[in-house]
Amino acid sequence: MVYCVTCGAKNEDGAKICVSCGRPIVYSGRFDKNVSQPREMCFRERHEKGDHIGLISFGTFLLLLGIFFTFIPNLASQIETFFQDWQLVQVAENIYLPAPSSSHPSLYFAITEFCIVFGIAQIILLSLEFIQHLSIHRKAETAAGIVFWLGAGNLVYMLSTESIPWFQFWIVLLILLGISQIARAVVIVASRTKSN
Repeated sequence: MVYCVTCGAKNEDGAKICVSCGRPIVYSGRFDKNVSQPREMCFRERHEKGDHIGLISFGTFLLLLGIFFTFIPNLASQIETFFQDWQLVQVAENIYLPAPSSSHPSLYFAITEFCIVFGIAQIILLSLEFIQHLSIHRKAETAAGIVFWLGAGNLVYMLSTESIPWFQFWIVLLILLGISQIARAVVIVASRTKSN
């Protein structure tokens, strides 16, 4: 077995192209499975590239927050009003949970827009990860983020139109989080199956 220097996938001896990323495989001692030092260096280089994408993602998140707070009038006061509006609601016998006493559609709509824009930014980042041939784990993590942010945007929109009640919103959001993690696992398993 030989390991691809770009993505780290296992390939059969004699393979000329990596089965995972499609890059040419160079045969020399430095890519051999038994020569761990150079292979670790290759993984470190790929990990550092992944760190750059992670920083871009975090920077995009902060940039969008700044833009939304700058261009949406009274967003800070809407958030303050939202948290001042909470009360305990009985959801079952002797079980009380916090919930807003009234709807806040303009705040919910701003959150919807943020989720959708950040989800689209994640799609662009996923494209960059494919261009840079980053690890499948990094791509799977970004794919899970796309599912979560776009799904969350849709859910908060439903909350803004009052087509979903508050507690049902949280239940569906938890389900969405689970679906995004399942999507992440499916991408990783599918990639490993392809490379074997």
